[in-house]
Amino acid sequence: MIMKKIKIRELKEEDRLAIEMRADKLRVLYDIVKDRFDGAHVSFEQHAGSDRNSVSSFIVMRVDSSVIPSARTFIEAALPAIGISIICERRDVFEIMLRDEAASADEKAEMLRVLKEAGCA
Repeated sequence: MIMKKIKIRELKEEDRLAIEMRADKLRVLYDIVKDRFDGAHVSFEQHAGSDRNSVSSFIVMRVDSSVIPSARTFIEAALPAIGISIICERRDVFEIMLRDEAASADEKAEMLRVLKEAGCA
């Protein structure tokens, strides 16, 4: 019984870390999109119980709608490059909450390096 409790605790911790890692990547990507596409905002969504390295969809919002297609194309290429897949299963979704803290210059530079290596930037 003690081994089961330890295993459950370990799994919960792994899940929490995976959720935080994805949220950190999305927070940095959010800030890069905001900088590159004239203040565009992105909302990322996921299915309940889905893979913690995926999103189910995303929405790009901007008053000037002319930047939305470019931002969407950039995000669609960037997500797989940073290890996040897009899996749409046509069921209920909820928004992935990101911290309010802005990405640092170092975080942005690192992600831009990864994106450039993947041919996205």
